[in-house]
Amino acid sequence: MTISFAPLTLAPGMAQLRILATTDLHCTLLGHDYARNAPVPRAGLAALGPLIRRLRAEVPGTLLLDNGDTLQGTPLADHVAENWAERGGAPHPAIAAMTALGYDAATLGNHDFDYGLAFLRNALAGAGFPVVLANFADAGGTPLLPPYTLIDRELRNGGGGRARVRVGVIGFAPPQTVRWSGRALAGAVRAACILDTARRLVPRMRADGADVVVALAHSGLGERRPAPRAENVVRALAAVPGLDAVIAGHSHAAFPPDDTPGATLAGIPAVMPDFLGKSVGVIDLVLERRSTGGWRVAAHRARRVAPTGGEGEDAAVLRAAARDHGAAQARLAVVAGATSRPLHSHFALLTDAPALRLLAEAQRAAAERGLAGTRWAGLPLLSAVAPSKAGGPGGPGHFVDIAAGPLHARHLSELFPFGNALQVVRLSGAALLDWLERAAALYRTLRPGVADQPLLQPDFPTHRFDVLHGLSYRIDLSRPALYDISGRPTGPGPCRVDAVRHAGRPVRPADDFLVVTSAHRTGASDPPGGAADWEVVWDADLTDRDALADHLLRESPVRPDPIPVWRFARLPGATALAPTGPAARAHLVDAAGLDVAETGETADGFLQLRLRL
Repeated sequence: MTISFAPLTLAPGMAQLRILATTDLHCTLLGHDYARNAPVPRAGLAALGPLIRRLRAEVPGTLLLDNGDTLQGTPLADHVAENWAERGGAPHPAIAAMTALGYDAATLGNHDFDYGLAFLRNALAGAGFPVVLANFADAGGTPLLPPYTLIDRELRNGGGGRARVRVGVIGFAPPQTVRWSGRALAGAVRAACILDTARRLVPRMRADGADVVVALAHSGLGERRPAPRAENVVRALAAVPGLDAVIAGHSHAAFPPDDTPGATLAGIPAVMPDFLGKSVGVIDLVLERRSTGGWRVAAHRARRVAPTGGEGEDAAVLRAAARDHGAAQARLAVVAGATSRPLHSHFALLTDAPALRLLAEAQRAAAERGLAGTRWAGLPLLSAVAPSKAGGPGGPGHFVDIAAGPLHARHLSELFPFGNALQVVRLSGAALLDWLERAAALYRTLRPGVADQPLLQPDFPTHRFDVLHGLSYRIDLSRPALYDISGRPTGPGPCRVDAVRHAGRPVRPADDFLVVTSAHRTGASDPPGGAADWEVVWDADLTDRDALADHLLRESPVRPDPIPVWRFARLPGATALAPTGPAARAHLVDAAGLDVAETGETADGFLQLRLRL
């Protein structure tokens, strides 16, 4: 059962175990936005530090765990990776900060492999805590890391004394990581299904004496019955017999929801504590001694707790990050080019956006050079890009907004935050049309003649809204989406995306196209466009961010004028409400092709636009 959030009262023979968890820190050690060179209040591990120390002090024997994607994601992380050989043995700042905070165990996420296996091993060598990963092995089948660890804890019990409890912590990461980081890993790693691995190893952990078993799953919630080797499986993982609690992550969402504190998955407590250090997950377990020996979970509660800002920042984390923070800032101040118009993503979900136009141009230019002289050079080449920042859970400031003028290295990180490797795939017109349908699932179905209908599906990740530059097409919101937000087919049609043209000619199912996109997109477990039929024809030895830097060197100053790629179909008498950032007011000229008007700001700070369809 789930108990209330009131202070726990323990009966004799019971003990309390508290588990604190972070996930998807992405090397956000400080509350600092490197892309904008501005502070971010109440974010980062430094802001979480005092909260973690207070929550741990409340309950003796508390465990502090991390759920992966820790070593990559900020320019500070890039600086560390690119200059590792010159560090003179200095530890990775994220690992040093975690060790200083007293983490008890951690697992890895997919992005922790982005810099290659040698770097990863060197970084982890400085960890003052075990790092576990159960479903990854080297090419010969030897586990990369211990699959799990057993931690003995002395807890307070209801009789005023102490109770010894053994906690097993097991870690998992998406098996797709092997494809996403394929170039960096160079065939040196293989991965197994998360669920199959859990079913095999959790009983072994119990046999090894674990009273409580906690899964660190760098995976999103997913479906109750996911496909084999699925990327997001936590709902199904929670149902594996023998698990007592699950930490989720990867999808940068939050669980339990704010309006459903204490919600469970398959009857056990679970937390996904947001991302970038915005909150810490807290699971409290009430343990009851079994008559046959050992312990069982008698009650539980789960919640997310965010720092208030009033507790300041943790001095140990600040010290761990100081050297590399300063070096990263200097690196980001270098001028990489110039733009003669502002680059932003405020209207990226409503029309073509200048920032996306630039990214598409940079990718396409790199692909054209890479394909020159090959047999693929004559095929139509499209460029697929999606907004890295378009509001959503990131809040009203989570938009690209770069002024006209010099472009610094920090702006490249804002435009392409993760530096994914580029690939060109060959696919059919039918697969291309399906890809567009998957992206169009971002929008709700709207009714003609109805005013102020919400435009966006609230849980659809905007970074999956791919726009295929080189085409023109229309999205008819009166038609239901052919896919739900998880990518599952919802029905036979009619298609929501129509009037799809290339070079003025309708796209036919049998047509051949090339699309330049990221390896992360082509390697997804639920990729768009029938990716089983995709053929990779160019596997670039550069990232999307590299391509942008090269494009700026060749073309600067750039002026990525919006050229309409797609539009909404007319919907007589209907209006829709769409959120954007308040800073969009300065760029309304870029919404000139839309019939939009402000309706004010929402309670959570977004500027709401009324779009007349």
